[in-house]
Amino acid sequence: MTKPSPLTLAGLLLPALLLAACRSSLSEAQQCLQQPALAAAAAGSEPTWSGNVLVAYRQAPELIGQAAVPGLRQLQAAGLQARHGVALLEARNGVLPDVFRAEGDPQEVAQALSEDPRVAWAVADFSLQPLQATGCHDEQWNLSGFGVPEAWGTGPGPHGVTVAVIDSGIDVDHPELKDAMLPGFNFYDMNDDPRPVMATDNHGTHVAGIIAASGTEHVSGVAGFPDTVKVLPIRIFNDNALSASFDDLVLALAWAAGEPVTGAPLNEHPADLINLSLGAHLPPQAGVDAAISSVTGGGITVIAASGNDLSGTRNIGIYAPANSAAALAVGSVDSDAQLSWFSVYGGGDITVTAPGGSGPSSCGQVLSTVPGGYGCEAGTSMAAPFVTGSVALLLTHEPGLTPQQIEQRLQQAAWFDPGFMTGEAYGPGVLCTDRLLEGSPPAPGPC
Repeated sequence: MTKPSPLTLAGLLLPALLLAACRSSLSEAQQCLQQPALAAAAAGSEPTWSGNVLVAYRQAPELIGQAAVPGLRQLQAAGLQARHGVALLEARNGVLPDVFRAEGDPQEVAQALSEDPRVAWAVADFSLQPLQATGCHDEQWNLSGFGVPEAWGTGPGPHGVTVAVIDSGIDVDHPELKDAMLPGFNFYDMNDDPRPVMATDNHGTHVAGIIAASGTEHVSGVAGFPDTVKVLPIRIFNDNALSASFDDLVLALAWAAGEPVTGAPLNEHPADLINLSLGAHLPPQAGVDAAISSVTGGGITVIAASGNDLSGTRNIGIYAPANSAAALAVGSVDSDAQLSWFSVYGGGDITVTAPGGSGPSSCGQVLSTVPGGYGCEAGTSMAAPFVTGSVALLLTHEPGLTPQQIEQRLQQAAWFDPGFMTGEAYGPGVLCTDRLLEGSPPAPGPC
């Protein structure tokens, strides 16, 4: 099928380098990210001790004969119990050490045992940990900061929220996403299967994960509460996820809003929010503005990526549809809140910036879901769903906020440092998700 394709995904599409009641409890990933980073690092830097001591004996089978070794070993174990006050928990055979229970400090007991002439070596049993390159705070830097753990602590409100992700294919069966998925649609093929076709199509799944991944394994979306925040997956991109037509975007916007669209079943789950991590480098267009306004006029907030310039020039103008007056344009920052090298601005207002660029993860980018696993990408495509997920949490507490009210709340919740930020590039600053939920006024310090 050949279609006109003025739209491109707003992520950089770099290769993956890794690899309704309100839910009251947080996932394991969320709990990890809620721990203070320094405390978590300190806790993981020292081993814990089981209280047991492993002991290997001095043996000389060449002198006493192999048949006599088991009897000698029993005598040695009995002698150690009598002299050092340890209890034999498990007697083993061959070269394996016996296991003793230490009554005092296991390291001190192990030292005393190692000095006994009957003992070849003694070691206090200690814990081992998997040695990832980085911990959860570094690996998921976009979720460990920017006010996200604090917002999770507030929890979702009692109101359900539907987020339409209009993008490339979305892996609706992914373990991190399946609980949040609603029946979607594919406007490229005009069928009800929005999933990716090609193995290289990671973008839509990555975007959806930043919003709504449950955190059952490695990642947890900003709005990682699938009992409350649902995703409406809508595919408009071709099979290789490189292009889509504006016409299909128009159809997808209408369908997401619950309007009838010929050839598609009626959407029974109209969106409260729409995420557009896509764009084309065009000046503001009346038709684009009309398409976005058609849904925002009905109360649906549209959040769009500002666009990427791979030359790093950046000040080349916000991409369409983010440059529509009816859309909220999101730029990207790195983990240190510096504007990402690709994040464009100019020719319109940046509504807010959010994490979407480089950080201390092992891949150096943003970790999220990809079909069949997890992977990394960077781009304003990753910053937009961060904002979308934050607004989704807000709407679970305060339903019915208009796009204009949401824009105002985003501006109030942003942190701005005039020492290195400018209004043209950052808008009001970097979004702090917890301040968005609190409705706090601008704060002088970082998130």
